[in-house]
Amino acid sequence: MYQAQTPKKQVDYTDFHKENTMINLCRGLKLSLIGIAIALIFLIGFLINAFLMDFNISKQSTYLIIAYLFLLIALVLIIASYSIIKKYFRLTCRILRVLSFLPYAIILFWSVFITFINSSPSNIVISYMIGLLIFGTIPLFKPVVSITTIALSFLTYILVPIIFSSFTTLENDYLNPTVFALFAILASLFLYFQKEKDYYERKNIMEENKELYNLNSKLQKKSITDSLTSYYNRHFLESLSEKCNYNIKNNIPVGVLMIDIDNFKDFNDYYNHIEGDRALIKISETIKEVIAPYTDNIFRYGGEEFLVVFFNLSEAEIREIAEDARQAVYNLGIKNPGLRPGANVTISIGGTVTKEHDDRTFEKLIVDADTALYNVKSIGKNNSLFI
Repeated sequence: MYQAQTPKKQVDYTDFHKENTMINLCRGLKLSLIGIAIALIFLIGFLINAFLMDFNISKQSTYLIIAYLFLLIALVLIIASYSIIKKYFRLTCRILRVLSFLPYAIILFWSVFITFINSSPSNIVISYMIGLLIFGTIPLFKPVVSITTIALSFLTYILVPIIFSSFTTLENDYLNPTVFALFAILASLFLYFQKEKDYYERKNIMEENKELYNLNSKLQKKSITDSLTSYYNRHFLESLSEKCNYNIKNNIPVGVLMIDIDNFKDFNDYYNHIEGDRALIKISETIKEVIAPYTDNIFRYGGEEFLVVFFNLSEAEIREIAEDARQAVYNLGIKNPGLRPGANVTISIGGTVTKEHDDRTFEKLIVDADTALYNVKSIGKNNSLFI
């Protein structure tokens, strides 16, 4: 039989672009530090060489000093701008994108000009090719950004000898830059789309894991709660036994209430079980409203019987809570004609609270609370009794 497959959810790529921006920024700042170090090394070398030559330096060396000074200042300004904006202003997405783009763009276009300044038979446009490799393999820009920037740098490489006659392309070398420019474009596209694919798969896995977690949480909650009242069930009560016995042993007060709806069989017989369930839900909600501020350990113990466990409350406090719950149910005004005309549905409550050095177990507390409930129902119901 054919089963329709559940379509994959559309992934929001806003986080993907933010993630790439932060990656580009971190890598760009590190690249800037490396560029600053290289520029300083070259400048110090040029200064030492100039000093040894009594500052009789060539025109080419002057251009190189200016170029490395420009690189140094530009990269320092990028790092300084990031630090100042981060400290005193708000780093918006647009600012982050600009700051993450500038180091790579500056190094790429700087490599174009340094190629012409440092042209020699041994150079073979190596600087520009390194710039292309850096731009194509380190950052993760959108395809349009990568292609446009690399194309503009290549256009600059072509136009510089035309505009500035003092710069000449080494032996009309267009082949190597063309090959490296194409490689840089292909590399940047491959890395970007590979990252996009990984992000898409990762997000889908995260969504599936989230759905599984939610489903497991619902199943786990369903396994320990009563479907009608949303109280915990008796199965979960067993897991509370160890904690209760530990508290009793360490003289931390433990209180147990056993609550039963009076004459509820008469209510069901007069109406029906559907109305009985509705009344049961209303009564359980009312009891929970009273008790919830003090404990969430409320259990459906039987058909119309509930059990409540308190920690670190005195008997006087628990007696008051029990009386408030009893009165709240009575005030609902749910009629029980099966008992007698005009009679309200009521509850009876039996309770017990540990004393100092109490040697009872949690199971014995439940038995004692149940005994107290039996006794209060024997003397008239709609009341509470503690033993």
